[in-house]
Amino acid sequence: MGKNGNNDRLILVYPVMRLNKMLIKIKTKYVILFILYLLVAMAQAQNRLQVQVSQAENRQPLVGANVYFDSLQIGASTDANGRAQIDHIPNGRHTLIVSYVGFQTKKIALSFPRKNPNRLLSVLLEPVPFSSDQIVVTSTRNNSILAEMPVRIQVLGKEEIMEEIAIRPGNVSKFLGESSSIITQQTSAVSGAVSFRLQGLPARYTKMLKDGFPDFSGLASGFSPLQIPPLDLRQIEIARGAYSPLFTDGALAGVINLISKEPSQKPHLDVLLNRTHRQGTDIGSFFSGRYDKLGLTLLVSQSLQNPVDVDRDGFSDIPKFRQGTINPRLFYNFGRGASLVAGISSFFENRSGGDMQAVERGRDSVHTYSEKYEAKRIGLNLHFRKQFTDSSALTFKSSLQNYDQTADFPQSYFSGTQYYGYAEAGYFKPWKHHKWVAGVSLIYHSFKQAQKKYSSLYDSRFTTLGLFVQDDWNFAAGWTVHGALRWDYRRGGASFLLPHAALLFNAAENIKFRVSAGLGYSMPTLLDVAPQQDFFTYRIEPSFSTWQEKSRDVAMDTTYRYAAGDFALSINQAFMPHG
Repeated sequence: MGKNGNNDRLILVYPVMRLNKMLIKIKTKYVILFILYLLVAMAQAQNRLQVQVSQAENRQPLVGANVYFDSLQIGASTDANGRAQIDHIPNGRHTLIVSYVGFQTKKIALSFPRKNPNRLLSVLLEPVPFSSDQIVVTSTRNNSILAEMPVRIQVLGKEEIMEEIAIRPGNVSKFLGESSSIITQQTSAVSGAVSFRLQGLPARYTKMLKDGFPDFSGLASGFSPLQIPPLDLRQIEIARGAYSPLFTDGALAGVINLISKEPSQKPHLDVLLNRTHRQGTDIGSFFSGRYDKLGLTLLVSQSLQNPVDVDRDGFSDIPKFRQGTINPRLFYNFGRGASLVAGISSFFENRSGGDMQAVERGRDSVHTYSEKYEAKRIGLNLHFRKQFTDSSALTFKSSLQNYDQTADFPQSYFSGTQYYGYAEAGYFKPWKHHKWVAGVSLIYHSFKQAQKKYSSLYDSRFTTLGLFVQDDWNFAAGWTVHGALRWDYRRGGASFLLPHAALLFNAAENIKFRVSAGLGYSMPTLLDVAPQQDFFTYRIEPSFSTWQEKSRDVAMDTTYRYAAGDFALSINQAFMPHG
């Protein structure tokens, strides 16, 4: 019985154990199936979106555009091909926001899951309409919108430039002189030479740039406003105050930066023919076009002017001159955010004024007074930029300039050659609410007088090494602070540490307050401080103690803008003491 009972118990236990194992296997299958179901459900709830962002005008990709869902706090930036990918998007209806500086922000409502989840979403952005609040400023190296900049900068846009070209197409002196912040000063009634003054300071304290290159320094600064045709200009940026931390020495009063046009997607040609009632002729053309990765702009300009004695006193009121300009620029897109701009600038001019008979027929024993100038300039500019997927960018630019000038006066003669070189490497890094820029620059200047007499006094050569760092920090709504620091060392022992700070407060949509302070310096040569005709007449001798000039600048600025339809009123009050 016991043995049979044990056997019966063993016989019963075996089917039960077998049944338990079967149940465990069944449960395991269901658990695995349930887990797989959850994974599939989660995968379906976590969607992926790929976006291509391009310019609507020419279908060129926009590198560094912001693509994000504001409600979900997720997003990405476009890469070198203009593409971005956003992962982990939950099911539902969400609004995609696509933005880029200088272009209109676009909002797109999307439902997830999408019918075709692998389909690339193409977004075309239109440029913003011309508005002073949406202009992108390049002078401060971080490509900020004008309305968001703590530094006070005035911009003359394309429409204003085209309007002034119709009045004075030969050079930029006309519309720069009409700017409220610039004073035009005629430095020679005979030659017609003019200079620009910011904040009432002498012209040598105003630094003039072309696309960020200081190509009009030293000897080249004398007639530069009369030697720059405006046909290829896109905008002009005018910064007032001590900006040595941004643009090295000489910018004590401010900076005028001339920005050139870039090639358009479709070939475009502007032709200018102008004839004045004062016997002046201007002929110019500007071509721009882009072919796949290659772009080209070409400026060709010539101005002719016969001498005119308006008041008939025997002396020219309008000088005689012949000048020409040829400026080709080549643009190449390597892809992956890398691009190169290479340009050649060439200019020649013959200018004379004074006694009408001496100007037209040459000097004689009776008609002796005339001033004659000959100038030739040729330069090479290179600008390389590499933009990364996180919107940071590495830039390198360099410029080499050769400028020859001859000045023939009744009792003196001047002739010399200036070599000028500029190189700069910088790194731009946006981080949260910051825009950081850091870099290094090198300047080489050499002047040699062709006439050997007194050459030891007027020949000059120097090299300046500079290190700079700057940041724009939007630390609160309506508040932005700018800080910059520069250290310059000039071969020979002179060094300068130059801080600069600015604060912007947007009190309302149409009211802005700005305050800024900074240090500046200048180490001018004789070419900057004395007219060439004085070199031999007065035998100016340099004194090193007077060659270092420093300034302290504080500016407070309030701007109120009222707009109604096509009418706009801007009131600006600034206080700028110097020391």
